[in-house]
Amino acid sequence: MNLFLKSSFFLLFLLGMNCQSHQVQPPPVKPQPTHPKEEPKNQSLIQEQPVPDHLFKVEMDGFLTFFDRTGRIKISSSYVEPQMGGVSEGLCPVKLSRDSGIGYINLKTQLVIPAKFTYARRFSNGLAVVSIGNDFGFIDHSGEFVIPPISRICPEDAQEGFVLIWPRDKGAQYLDLQGNLKIQGKKRWRYLPFSEGVAIVNPPGDSNLPTEVIDTSGKVLFKLQPHLEFSYGFSEGLAPVLNTRTNKYGYVDKTGRVVIPYILTLTEEEFLPGFSDYRAFRDGLALATPDGKKVGFIDKTNKFVIKPQFDYVSPFSEGVAFVRKGNQSYFIDKKGNPVIIPEIDSRSDGFFFEFRNGLAHDKIGFIDKTGKYVWKCPDRTTCYFPD
Repeated sequence: MNLFLKSSFFLLFLLGMNCQSHQVQPPPVKPQPTHPKEEPKNQSLIQEQPVPDHLFKVEMDGFLTFFDRTGRIKISSSYVEPQMGGVSEGLCPVKLSRDSGIGYINLKTQLVIPAKFTYARRFSNGLAVVSIGNDFGFIDHSGEFVIPPISRICPEDAQEGFVLIWPRDKGAQYLDLQGNLKIQGKKRWRYLPFSEGVAIVNPPGDSNLPTEVIDTSGKVLFKLQPHLEFSYGFSEGLAPVLNTRTNKYGYVDKTGRVVIPYILTLTEEEFLPGFSDYRAFRDGLALATPDGKKVGFIDKTNKFVIKPQFDYVSPFSEGVAFVRKGNQSYFIDKKGNPVIIPEIDSRSDGFFFEFRNGLAHDKIGFIDKTGKYVWKCPDRTTCYFPD
């Protein structure tokens, strides 16, 4: 199965695969203090003032550490954290012990939402996906259900004023953030969350029906031909579409007009893990390859603005994109110039995720836009970097 089809399959079934209940097990032996200068005190945290505008989180051997953009530790705790979720809207999902449920702590590490959920995810648009048992719903910051646990499939986060749920024995439903039904979907059809005011709706897999694109009222804006399929949603007004007859792809706008013809070549290998939308346009550019090997960036006229020369790339984020060329790793600007050269560390594999809130991470720590590590995972410690 080629990369594009694998990516498309991932998106179509994301709603069903993304949300299995987490049974994160804490380590049997509590690790040594996670920072040599600031030790946890009685499982409480020390919150410095003022509260930073963003905190980064790392799980080290099952224990949490939060720090600011300078790498200065703000919170250190022995709370155990599940795989999904991070600091968002001032709250973070945590699992308190091997046998406890999942609750939420604030930035002072006070447990403000009881640990009663079997699954919980970060907050988005004031709501968070949780489950009690096998069904999923949405809670607000008080921990009360705004949308009760009636979705048989784990939903995506709330976005663009909608949540998408899958009640038993019914088709998908789009609700507003107060839980009111806005769009009733058809049974067995696969609905995706809204992106830039439109949503992709895929027919049942055993049919020859075309994929549809709807607006926020549920009106069908256009349909694709049966041999065409979306791989990702819309970004900057365009979405990539694969022609399954030719194995080439192009881009369409939100009216269905083909803006870039179906002539683009698929890559031979996947890019960095974690970039499910790597063909999305960002800052007016999208990655592309003429031969399935070397990768560059095109603009919305299908012109290569940055020539194909890289072995691996990430999308642009905060004005830069990560690239690998041979054994060299660095970040480029929109003209293709190297602008951030990451610090060399023997423990790093040289692959960095995109910049978010001023920092980017590899498997051992976070760098700032000077390329220097502001925080590193301690030696002989296993660190996990949640989204």
